[in-house]
Amino acid sequence: MVVPAVPYPEEEGSYGESRYYSTATSQAIIDDLLKDFLSFLGQSKEAALMGRDNGQVRDLAVSIIKDTASPYDRAKAIHEWVYENVEYRRTPYIIPPWELIRPEVSGDCKSFAVLVASLLGVANIPCWFKLAKIGGVVDLHIYDLASLTWAIADAVGAYFGREVNPVAGYVIYEIDRTSSWPPRPLPSGSGIYIPEKLKEAVPYLAIGGGVLVAVALALLTRK
Repeated sequence: MVVPAVPYPEEEGSYGESRYYSTATSQAIIDDLLKDFLSFLGQSKEAALMGRDNGQVRDLAVSIIKDTASPYDRAKAIHEWVYENVEYRRTPYIIPPWELIRPEVSGDCKSFAVLVASLLGVANIPCWFKLAKIGGVVDLHIYDLASLTWAIADAVGAYFGREVNPVAGYVIYEIDRTSSWPPRPLPSGSGIYIPEKLKEAVPYLAIGGGVLVAVALALLTRK
């Protein structure tokens, strides 16, 4: 019996100017992820790039990384700042990075991922988004992959480099052009780890089209 090297379906392509790759335990999961969320990922990238041009976000990034010695240290410092300083609260839309850094403003994984991508960009660390369908629960989570030797930066969780599991399928989506693709692990059904904050958040990415409309509206609030 010949066991295929990749036992799950996979698909890669481009959306706008960004490359993407998706794999899952079934083709139906891939189809749903790409049909429902490529536009969301594209608008999330736009929000992150706008954040990088914002003076307050840039000043914050410089202050966070000023005492760091390496790209890894810079990425870890950014992750820790967001985790420790931004309050987590479920929202049906993305909070723009220049709003999320205000002490009285809070958001969930959608907003955290965009803020982290903005800060990583100012720190000259290329990154991608990773949108994962989590096994064991019914919904999705989004976070960042930093191009160091590819480190997970999920500011919803306290541990830099630690990934949610099990993942039934995911899409990685390019923010910055990199010389190599991020890691493309096979979907896994073992070792479940879901941050407590994420357990409260998972219903919100299921909104689908409603989220996309709200993202566009959020970008209009930029000052």
